[in-house]
Amino acid sequence: MSSLTIPIILISLLIPVVAFVVILRSAGSMGPRSKILRSGLPGEATVLAIAPTGTIVNGVNYMCRLQLRVSVANRQPYDVEIKELLPITAMAVYPAGARVAVKVDPTKPERVVLDRAVAPVHPAAGAYAAPPTRPAL
Repeated sequence: MSSLTIPIILISLLIPVVAFVVILRSAGSMGPRSKILRSGLPGEATVLAIAPTGTIVNGVNYMCRLQLRVSVANRQPYDVEIKELLPITAMAVYPAGARVAVKVDPTKPERVVLDRAVAPVHPAAGAYAAPPTRPAL
């Protein structure tokens, strides 16, 4: 064996491992979004506005800009703008006025992600009107 064989073998093994880690990070399974979902502060936000940015991934996932008013325990509500990759069908799930579950980075409160494991409450669905009562005769 030549003196270059072992380094070439090590590099050949290392490149796929590095590529795999980079792909996982970019997909979000090991990235900041996943970390915030696991260890972020739970909160609620009201969607103030939603709009696609024009970026489309795989023909069905749209990068959307959401303006949110975030409420987290023991903090004043604050406004933030985030970007989320959403399926085109999910854009209707987050209309202006909807209340959504979020997770907030405890050290950087401007980093907010939607907690899609919790269904949003739509403006019309959140308001419950009691049936009218009849006056006693």
